[in-house]
Amino acid sequence: MRRIATADPDDYLLLFSAPQKPPALAVWTAASPHVANIPTGYEIRRAVRWDGSDGASIVDNNRRTIALDNWPACITIAGPLAERLAWWQPEGSATVIPAGENGHVKVLAVPGHRPPAAGGFRIDAGGRPLGNAVPLPARFAEQGKMYIPLRLNDRSKSAIPATIRFADNSGKEDDPWQSARVFILVPNTLTAEVLPPVGGVLTVLMDNPSGQEIRGTLRATAAGRTASTALAIPAGTTHPVVTVEIAGVPDDAEVRVDGVDEAGAALVSAGPLRWRTLAFAAGDVPKVRVEGDVKVVGLASARTAEAPAGLPQARITTAVRIDYRFGNGWRYALLAPPAALEDKDIDGKPQRLGMWVFGDNSGNHLRCRFRDATGQVFQPTYGRLNWTGWRWITMPLTGEEAGHWGGANDGVVHYPVRLDSLVVIDNAKVKTDVDCSVCLAGCAVGY
Repeated sequence: MRRIATADPDDYLLLFSAPQKPPALAVWTAASPHVANIPTGYEIRRAVRWDGSDGASIVDNNRRTIALDNWPACITIAGPLAERLAWWQPEGSATVIPAGENGHVKVLAVPGHRPPAAGGFRIDAGGRPLGNAVPLPARFAEQGKMYIPLRLNDRSKSAIPATIRFADNSGKEDDPWQSARVFILVPNTLTAEVLPPVGGVLTVLMDNPSGQEIRGTLRATAAGRTASTALAIPAGTTHPVVTVEIAGVPDDAEVRVDGVDEAGAALVSAGPLRWRTLAFAAGDVPKVRVEGDVKVVGLASARTAEAPAGLPQARITTAVRIDYRFGNGWRYALLAPPAALEDKDIDGKPQRLGMWVFGDNSGNHLRCRFRDATGQVFQPTYGRLNWTGWRWITMPLTGEEAGHWGGANDGVVHYPVRLDSLVVIDNAKVKTDVDCSVCLAGCAVGY
């Protein structure tokens, strides 16, 4: 069996075959119903719907289309190219290849099917070739397998959708059904998250789950300026923090970072993105309110304070501290945005709200709240406050993974938006009748 590669990644064409029988496809789509083209050289002999009923209406051999919907159908293939469609398949739907190491994708011969006399395999991802084409071995059917060598350097993606393609030596246009969709899994990924610039210093949080040693250069670009710093991640370090000094760059500049190894091969990239800082002005008194069941104890206060030690962005020195106490019941505290943003629209289409949070390990839920132009309220959730110390968090401002009510109440964000609450601390009834406190710093909206 193999999954034929299609232009739409939500389309599924699974090829099945057996000796002395015509090949068949199980077809459906995870997207909205639409048609897929039948390549030249193939015809559909029979179509059966998922429930066993006749599926003649699915196929139009004159227009050379197959109607795809969310229910699988089985179609039997005929035509001059059908006999040699099913002679190969990838060993599996996914192959693990660590970045920076030599690997391969294995292709298997399907018993009972004769391969063509000549041709070759290649692999591409997003239209870009991965490695060189490999000729078909003369004794492929007897050997039963072959290998397509591959070496990846980019560590920024943990799963790379790729396409294996076979082309004969006829000089004709490649057969799109002589393909297979596979995934290359990269276990030693390296990702970067760019934080808002502060005073000409750009902070980059990196995730190196494999703990491999990495050496190279990290280059930052912002407001027409470029700066670099050495990228030296010791073995065993999984969450390094890298800073790049890029003087003269405003805090709301669009930024991008790119990392390369010592040989100049790409390691990681992030951006371009832009942040708008949501700072409390001098003299601002943070406002916090408590809502929920008035019969349950709910106390909260907020004030600006010196940021607790250990904040990775050292140039941020002040924080907003929220002290609160909940009884055993439905209670939550809401921190209003800075006075300059209260009841005011945010320019453009912000994608996320980011901030440093000094957690209290209370287990309470951490959320935020915003309104769109129709008055519809969205409440994204980050998760539980299950840590102590500083952590950078983000919450989407796109309506995804958020409860919503009021206004249009359609789950679609109608811009512009305005912040109702920077954070909502929702009682999870894990620690009740206990004094708790969290601190926030470096709040910003990202574009």
